Amino acid sequence: MGTITNDALSAAFRGTSVFPCDAGERLVVDVIEYCAREMPRFTPINVQGVYMRSVGATKAQEAGYAIAYALKYLTDAVDRGLDVEQVAPRFSFFFQCDSHFFEEAAKFRAARRVWSELVYERFGTTDKASRILRATGVSAARCFTKEEPEINLVRGAYSALGCALGGVQGMWISGFDEAFATPTEKASRLALRTMQILAEETGIRATVDPLGGGWFTEHLTKMYAEQIRHHVLEVEEHGGAVDATQSGYLRRQMIENDLRWTEQSETGARRIVAMNFFRSDDEIDESEIEFQDFRPEVLSEQLARIAAVKSRRDEAFVRKTLAAVHEAASHGENVMPAVVDAVRAYSTVGEIMDELRDVFGEWTEAAL
Repeated sequence: MGTITNDALSAAFRGTSVFPCDAGERLVVDVIEYCAREMPRFTPINVQGVYMRSVGATKAQEAGYAIAYALKYLTDAVDRGLDVEQVAPRFSFFFQCDSHFFEEAAKFRAARRVWSELVYERFGTTDKASRILRATGVSAARCFTKEEPEINLVRGAYSALGCALGGVQGMWISGFDEAFATPTEKASRLALRTMQILAEETGIRATVDPLGGGWFTEHLTKMYAEQIRHHVLEVEEHGGAVDATQSGYLRRQMIENDLRWTEQSETGARRIVAMNFFRSDDEIDESEIEFQDFRPEVLSEQLARIAAVKSRRDEAFVRKTLAAVHEAASHGENVMPAVVDAVRAYSTVGEIMDELRDVFGEWTEAAL
């Protein structure tokens, strides 16, 4: 059992893609196929709507584009001969949540509805487990402010409430100091305690769908379901998940929203407490902020560990396994068996990536 992110297409939105989108998508399906055959209880894909939201996607775009990506991965997995009833239940999603907890809850409810409908429509699934959208929600760190950072705990709590009301399977809250740097242990503990209070002290787990049946919730859910389905079709109308990403089309949609969000924040049209509304006259004193300790010696320690491993491994065997990775990638084979062998031989991640990079080349973002 376990889980990984493994969403190469969404990674393009935060600049962490290595390979061109078609190659990245192929590697995603390689992992899905390998896990289906060798590790059937493992979650081989977490589709990262959160990446898109972080660079400007609306709630509906985040869910719609993520579902479009998931459908692409699932379609290619089925085209390889895998049973949709075996693969679909292992898909998972990561979505972002802000403090608008009614809308966030409705987004999750709508996303589940659209995913269930589309998986049934396109694959004819009969097993209900294949149509369940499993999701984790994470608080929107971009909404956290440097001004009065402690109140980000409140924002995080409201975002977690939206996740819970929307029926997520997992959640996490960003550290209140994330607007400054990597969260400290104290900030991480407070975020954890906030989620534990929500789960253990509020009674929110007493019912599966606390907001279900309310006019406002159902109205929002219907609205978001229509918008999410629209965005799924939008991706397909612009060449599909791979082409719409590689061409920069989806990124352009998000940039427009991001610019609008920034303008509204700067003008006060979007009210952000302590930043542009109810602003305190006190200046931020960063000297009073507790930062995560940075230890420069960690780099030298890690380099020494890598050197020690390399000194003990069988170099001839390493070269043989890396050549097998290169060959599998070159001939359109599933690279995962060769990658696993290379890891067992103590090849480094960088060495394995170099072999794949030599075959696939590197991804470059389209001009926007």
